[in-house]
Amino acid sequence: MEYLDTVKERIADYIAKDEVVENDDIISAYTLFSAIENCKKRLRHVEEIEKGLVDKLNDIYPQKTIKVKKGLFNKKTKVDYFNGARHYINENCTELCISSEHNWATLKKDYNYSDIYSTSDTLTDEAYTECSDELIAIFSELDYFGRLYSKDTNKITDGRSNPLYSRISNKINCEGFDLKVLFNNDYSVPEFGYGIELNEKIAPNGHEGAHFYGKDNNIENIINDNMVAILKNTPVNINKLNYMFYIIVSDYRTMTKQDRIDEEIDKAFQKIYEKK
Repeated sequence: MEYLDTVKERIADYIAKDEVVENDDIISAYTLFSAIENCKKRLRHVEEIEKGLVDKLNDIYPQKTIKVKKGLFNKKTKVDYFNGARHYINENCTELCISSEHNWATLKKDYNYSDIYSTSDTLTDEAYTECSDELIAIFSELDYFGRLYSKDTNKITDGRSNPLYSRISNKINCEGFDLKVLFNNDYSVPEFGYGIELNEKIAPNGHEGAHFYGKDNNIENIINDNMVAILKNTPVNINKLNYMFYIIVSDYRTMTKQDRIDEEIDKAFQKIYEKK
């Protein structure tokens, strides 16, 4: 039998299995990835709030007049007080920087305390009061992820002393497939990710992305076309997850349907694997 046909047959056998019956210790990979996708959506929502916050602050603070060199001449032009916001998750606190080329405001919140404070480049008390709903919403979400990040004992720092540069990853070896979930805090804006790949039990020689001549499909496309079924048939022992992902999954399973995004998961998976 040809290699591609062998792998296709093994994947078909895997898909034909019964879906995982979840309990206190075992979940499906579908639930795991759904929980991570939910986190990704929450962080995207934080970025949306930040954009609205910048617009609101620019209605409060007057525009600045600056000199811009055009050709041989300096011309005066008006610009918004702020032009963007970025959030950071640190070892002991979360941080929000609202800035432009000429103005900055940095706010912080320590874990396990409710105070939002600034040590330099502050907002006025009036601006803070006016935007308190947005700021509380931002820090509430960041605080959830930040506390999990700070407590996880499996952070990798790659030999660097700055705790900002670290990530938390979990690789789970399953029967036929290997899963990976990731919280990446390496570059400014923290983000979540996940992925799945065949292991040697189903595809001993690999070749997921290879083009097999005379065939109308390849291994990667077969996986993508059957992704949801594969995930729902793949058991994951949540006790083997890092602390951060264990809590995220546990909290996700207790959410109401209104708070969960199951209806969006299939579309999210489809978009992700269409890009590969």
